[in-house]
Amino acid sequence: MIKKIFYILFSLFFMAVSCGKMDDAYKEFIVPEGIVYVQKPTDVDVFSGFKRVKFVWIKPVDPNVVTTRIYWNNYTDSVEFTNPTHADTISYLLNVPEGFYSFNIKNFDSEGNTSIPVEVQGRAYGDLLLEMLSNRLIKDALISQDNLNLIWNDADLYNGSIGQEFSYTDIQGNRKNIFLPASESNTEISDYKHGTDLSYRTLFLADSTSIDTLKTEFTIYASSNILIRLDKSKFKEVWLDNDSRTAHGWELRYIWDGRTDEGRGYHSPDLLPTPVHVTFDTGTPSSLKQMRMWQRTAWNTAFGAGNPKTFSVWGSNNPTQDGSWDAWIKLADFVSERHTVSEGELFVFPSTLPAFRYYRIQVNTVWDPNNKSVQIMEIDLYGTM
Repeated sequence: MIKKIFYILFSLFFMAVSCGKMDDAYKEFIVPEGIVYVQKPTDVDVFSGFKRVKFVWIKPVDPNVVTTRIYWNNYTDSVEFTNPTHADTISYLLNVPEGFYSFNIKNFDSEGNTSIPVEVQGRAYGDLLLEMLSNRLIKDALISQDNLNLIWNDADLYNGSIGQEFSYTDIQGNRKNIFLPASESNTEISDYKHGTDLSYRTLFLADSTSIDTLKTEFTIYASSNILIRLDKSKFKEVWLDNDSRTAHGWELRYIWDGRTDEGRGYHSPDLLPTPVHVTFDTGTPSSLKQMRMWQRTAWNTAFGAGNPKTFSVWGSNNPTQDGSWDAWIKLADFVSERHTVSEGELFVFPSTLPAFRYYRIQVNTVWDPNNKSVQIMEIDLYGTM
């Protein structure tokens, strides 16, 4: 009997405490003198979008909340919507013109009683921002060992670039679409079909809360702009009557053997007067676009000794054995500058050169004016067929 009385008293006590807690939960909605406030929106998250703003917050525990109204432009504009009955969160997408906004949000019950307003800030972006965005540029596109290699200019991280949507044709003739992150500065594609155009556009998120991805228009990168690294296995020495010969076991063919370090390259005979010129056959006619040349660096010879300082490149399709310059066309004059020696020095040709099979490098001066020989470690040639 005593045990039964104890359980009854304990149950009454628990109910009283629970009711007290429930009363406390609703005290914030009740004000003396009969004014009733419903629960206000809490923990409101605001997300930016393209000509729209998204609001998300936890569904109120107050069962009397039935509608919500969002105000902006100093309460001159507003929108009202009914709260869902079977959801844990409230979510609303508001379409507004581009700009920064201060919003006030109120909850209402069925009798028109309101909550205390909650103020939040948000942003909608639009055409003005879109006009500021530009497509990331391809710095170089070249084919080497049948792989397409792309070198990208810096990504526009300031405006929120996240990467590129990139499209190409594979060797089976299928169009492929891939995503390239903004952090990627070099891209290698092994299944690219030679002679087909590329297309891409850049994607942006305006800020960390963006719900919409902005996209530039597609850029078409013509296959005619894709450089091909000439196959050096097809290169051959050509010795015309007035060409400079070799010395110290350093042969002309060593400048396309793939080695850029000290060991072997081309070395002209010593005490030769300049200019010094050598000739080689690339095996296939091509329009040269770029050349990369590596200097000799042993014995502190970088930017010194017999490394070429000023030189010209000539092209021909029908050279004569006597070496007459009448059969040659000058393609460009170059001046060597200081650079990262390990990467070689890049020289860019005029963009509209005809295609040639035979090339001549004519060295006019070397870095050390007191040096009477010429040394070249390695060259790479890039062009279009």
